Amino acid sequence: MKCKYCNDQIYTSALYYSATEKEDLADDIILGDEIGNVFGNHWQFWSVDEALLLESTCEGKLYRINGYDENFRIALYHEISMPFMETSYHVVVFEHLNDITLKKGSELYEDRFHLSEAVTVRGEMKEEEVLCELSTEEETIKEFLDAMNKGVFWDKLDEEYLSLDSYQGYPLSFYDSMGLATSIMVYKEGYVSMEQRLRDAFVLKMDEQQCKNIIEKMYFGSGKKEKNKLYGFYKYIG
Repeated sequence: MKCKYCNDQIYTSALYYSATEKEDLADDIILGDEIGNVFGNHWQFWSVDEALLLESTCEGKLYRINGYDENFRIALYHEISMPFMETSYHVVVFEHLNDITLKKGSELYEDRFHLSEAVTVRGEMKEEEVLCELSTEEETIKEFLDAMNKGVFWDKLDEEYLSLDSYQGYPLSFYDSMGLATSIMVYKEGYVSMEQRLRDAFVLKMDEQQCKNIIEKMYFGSGKKEKNKLYGFYKYIG
């Protein structure tokens, strides 16, 4: 799903919020000032320029998101109303992550995502089973974020980047005060990525021990729920 907006910037969708009752949608918390109207093609492709769509079948409104730069994160609000069906209400959060140059981890995770301002951090299974939830005030979390900010992104053309194996990653999700999530994958070998695979993703090389520490804390430490001890999806070797 893509949204073409302003200076030919392409925003790739990241988060969806839907409800059958408008008051169940946290739009009053997430949405800031209105930017303008947007046109849609079957709720799949969106543009502020109707002529750029193959056909225009729906409309919505673009908004700034409270607490985030509009050149990075914006939100689309729209409704879906069809015969014999209840009207549903939707907020789609878009992020501008294409055609950007990054060097240090802080340029993405702090300057754009503001992870230090997150309220909670969760370790989750693929089935969305929450293994552990901790406050970002935990010292282990603070040390991990500090190490991430100091880490360096690898160039995709780097010889070592091209030779990366598909290591086993551990997902972490950082939730801000509005409930918006920023998800990453952490690898005990000392990497962090924005996707579940290392190749073709933003790959940050950081302190290896800090990666091991956060994995141990979130997946094998005291914060982990006892009932999940038997899950065999993750394998960790310290």
